[in-house]
This record gives sequence, C-alpha cells and structure tokens, in this order.
Amino acid sequence: MTAPVLESVPCQEVGRILGSGKLTFTPTSSSWLNLVERWFAELTRKRLQRSAHRSIKDLTADLDSWVVAWNENPQPFIWHKTADQILESLKKYLVNL
Repeated sequence: MTAPVLESVPCQEVGRILGSGKLTFTPTSSSWLNLVERWFAELTRKRLQRSAHRSIKDLTADLDSWVVAWNENPQPFIWHKTADQILESLKKYLVNL
C-alpha cells in the first residue's frame, strides 16, 4: 500500500488495513508507473541492450530467464534524493529553459 492511499484513511484504521503488510512510501510527485518504467529500464539496460535474438522464441526465453532471475533476488528501488533535492534540481532546470 502506498502512502497517498493512506492519506484518506483515519490514523486508527491504518494499522488494521496494513495488518502485517509493509508500508511503502511513494513520493506524491511520483507513482507506481514510475517504478514500472524503472523496471523496464533495468531490463533494457541489463538484458536487451547489445543482445541479439534470432527469433521470437529466443527473445521470449531471454525475457523469461530475466524475470526468473529478478524474482529470485528482488531488490527494491531506492530513492537517492529527497523531494527537496529533486525540486531544487527542477527549479535550476526550469530557470535555464
């Protein structure tokens, strides 16, 4: 469950909703779609770039092996900058436009 969803839930209900689950913070300027895009970027960079597939069957097998390997040792995506750092960077970028 992401934090923006919990913003609409009374505090006393959060524990009941989460149960033994894990709370994952997603910045409000972001979304789960960003994480999906990031996953596909990893797939492209680590598996598909500079690779050659002679058939759809070879490509499918390569993709399947990537997913199996990813799921054997999943790693969370970690935000390396704070929201303030990102906004500051964006402010500098917009000034230079």
